[in-house]
Amino acid sequence: VSMQFEGRTVHKEYVALASGELDRDSDYIEAAMKHHPHEREKMIVAPDPNDPEAKAACSYYEVLERFRGYTLVKVQPRTGRTHQIRVHLAHVKCPVVADKLYGGRDRLRRVDVEPGLPTDCDEVLIGRQALHAFRLRFKHPRLGRWIEAEAPLAPDIRHALEAIRT
Repeated sequence: VSMQFEGRTVHKEYVALASGELDRDSDYIEAAMKHHPHEREKMIVAPDPNDPEAKAACSYYEVLERFRGYTLVKVQPRTGRTHQIRVHLAHVKCPVVADKLYGGRDRLRRVDVEPGLPTDCDEVLIGRQALHAFRLRFKHPRLGRWIEAEAPLAPDIRHALEAIRT
């Protein structure tokens, strides 16, 4: 299986709650990436795709649900770059909710989705990146058949979605 990851033959799907509204129902984000010049733990879209440090990166997304100010999106990275989904969604102005590194905020609060809410009713809806590894598919190394695993959305992401929906 590790050879399949290395050879990029493992099919991966993620679900992300993004801040902002994607303008298309589905699309590819093709934007080469490289390390940030000053913050080594951070990646950026390379301003010059011909930069020798830039590596090709492509993500396919499909909108699952739209809200005012937020989008629930399924993302399939076609390449496997570090932080690829987070960088690509931030690049199209829809960073992953509660992604401090690429979106600037480390949590989503109820008051963020219900402006004017009394402070005593406020709560943290999600205090981590709203990015979820949803589906993984790979070929069993001995049996040769496809194995698929799905993981339901985590309770904190479901809680944030419920608040946004209302």
